[in-house]
Amino acid sequence: TIVEAQARRASGWVNMRFNPSRETECIEICPDGTQLTAFAETINWYHVTDPVTGNSGYIRKEFLKVMQVEQPVVDEETRIGTLNVNGEFMLEGKIPEGYTLQVLFARNTKIIAALVAEDESRPQMLLTIAFDEMFANVERMNDLSPEEIETLKATYTDMNDEAFSEAETAAGTKLLVARETGSDEDFASILSLYKGYSVEFVLSPNPNAAEQKLTDEQIQAGIDFLSNLEFIPAN
Repeated sequence: TIVEAQARRASGWVNMRFNPSRETECIEICPDGTQLTAFAETINWYHVTDPVTGNSGYIRKEFLKVMQVEQPVVDEETRIGTLNVNGEFMLEGKIPEGYTLQVLFARNTKIIAALVAEDESRPQMLLTIAFDEMFANVERMNDLSPEEIETLKATYTDMNDEAFSEAETAAGTKLLVARETGSDEDFASILSLYKGYSVEFVLSPNPNAAEQKLTDEQIQAGIDFLSNLEFIPAN
């Protein structure tokens, strides 16, 4: 469900964080009254996007006032699983069965899309594609050194238990899989790099699901989705 969120806190601001944990990095400080789009939720957090800055992160539910708004219109090209990434390349992939794709933000060098399922037992999914100056000269993740891979791993919160593994796309592009569990939330992040763009796919349990832990099968479905994405150069 797409909602419009308004930050509410006595101090006049609230932190948007990288992961659903109070110990993780603050992405943005949202003043009271900031209009945000909430596209997914966990037990204690909303996953939100700032439509002005394009930042995406997590805010505790008690700091938000939520109002239902209409679903955005998705054009047919997006609906069948094709995304034009700033004219740099096309990203094509088959949407997982039972899910629909909703583009939440598409501006300049960043795209955020949610994969939404009516079945509440299925996990929530979020695809973020954003140009990263740090990797401007990186053709794909395979080109990173072991030290640079460790730097990527260090961006995840130390609050919870972490487990990292690697996979690859059908074309041989490396994927970094991070599974994080602990007292805050349970989620998995599948990350890759292509032509300076960070391509990340995040899974988290639906807050209405009876089981609040991701299964190995659900995580594998996320890996399969990102593995089957096809990167098509613009030229």
